[in-house]
Amino acid sequence: MIGPAAQALAAQMVAAGFDLADGGAAVVDVEGAQETIADVRHRYAPVVGVLSGDAPLSAGASALDALVRLPYGATDLPPLLRTLIRAADDRGELSQLRRYEDFFSHINDGMAVLDEQGRVLTVNPAGCSILGLHGEEARGLPLPELVAKESAMEATLLWRELAGGGRVLSADLRVQTRDGRPLTLSVSAGPLRSQNGHAILTFRDVSERRELESELRQTKEFLERLIHATSDGIVAADLQGTLLLFNKGAERMTGFPAGALVGKSNIRELYPPGLAEEMMRRLREARAAGEEFGRVRCEIVARSGEVIPVDLSAAIVTEDGRDTATVGVFRDLREELRRESELRKTRERLEEAEKAAVVSELAGAAAHELNQPLTSVLGFSELLFRRTREHEKGREELAAILREAERMAQIVKKIGRITRYETTAYVGKTRIVDLDRASNPPAVVIRDKP
Repeated sequence: MIGPAAQALAAQMVAAGFDLADGGAAVVDVEGAQETIADVRHRYAPVVGVLSGDAPLSAGASALDALVRLPYGATDLPPLLRTLIRAADDRGELSQLRRYEDFFSHINDGMAVLDEQGRVLTVNPAGCSILGLHGEEARGLPLPELVAKESAMEATLLWRELAGGGRVLSADLRVQTRDGRPLTLSVSAGPLRSQNGHAILTFRDVSERRELESELRQTKEFLERLIHATSDGIVAADLQGTLLLFNKGAERMTGFPAGALVGKSNIRELYPPGLAEEMMRRLREARAAGEEFGRVRCEIVARSGEVIPVDLSAAIVTEDGRDTATVGVFRDLREELRRESELRKTRERLEEAEKAAVVSELAGAAAHELNQPLTSVLGFSELLFRRTREHEKGREELAAILREAERMAQIVKKIGRITRYETTAYVGKTRIVDLDRASNPPAVVIRDKP
């Protein structure tokens, strides 16, 4: 007991049986002991201040647990005694809380103890720093008032869960502190089975981590959408061949659903026998030589058993200098090969048409040029043949000349009718124009309509 007003009550306190020894309750004259309040409060818990007369509150009064104002010079014990007794009853709880505070002060996470009404009994320094509060400012506040009004509803729902005996295991709570900072707190809370509090909360600021996780999740989702949106098949497998990735393009190409393959099937099942091992060997050889694998034309096997020609680009995935997986990108060549085949056939038809045009023009010109002398040969041969008599010398020769000239005339007519390029085998590997087929249009088959 310190100070004149407190000393005046000492005898009555002792006579009333109130223990004033070290560790008991202390009565402090605020006016006379301003500089010693902190020391006294450290030794005694709780500390009740006695203020004489109309004396104003001093700066040291904020360190008190209770305050009694007495008329100047009064020694009225009962009101003061009642106050001290109430404070002494709470002494055990406050001492326990102070032990909590000593323990909590060394923890980096925010921690708070709530009473049965959801009011704050204590908040550790880390919690005060996170919430932008001072310890004395937080004590006695309802849980929703620890945060800004915009976040009071979330805090109220949290307290309702705790008031009902529930637990909160690592839930994210988005709040705005009283100093205006938006935070994401990872909160764990549960009942405190003690007379010194109803519930205990631990919380930490995970705003930066959640923001990073959100960015990573968005990046991952974007890459997944990109992988599944491509028309090419993308397949990844671990070093044992177990499939790790099978995108939508691979599903469309092969007919296999990803769910039936990923983590269950081996990539060897997608290749013809031995081809997977061959591709892996070539991958390792290319890397050992410091070269890119490039693109390779190979085949994969669809669910239907169809062998699909593909253009493959592959690579070995490494992490921390270790080979961990392989990835391959397949481009379906079926449509491309079909177009190439059609283009080749079209080119061949065009070449044939060009040849036919040249042959037709050449044949027309040749027939025209041959017809004129041939007509003269036929005319004079027939004239000479008619002038000779039967069995006359030279008549048989003239008949042969006439006969061969007429055959030549038929050949010239065929040449003149050539419309397409058709050949036939000749001596050795030589081929010559087939006049019969080239000069006759292809047969057109007319079928009756059903």
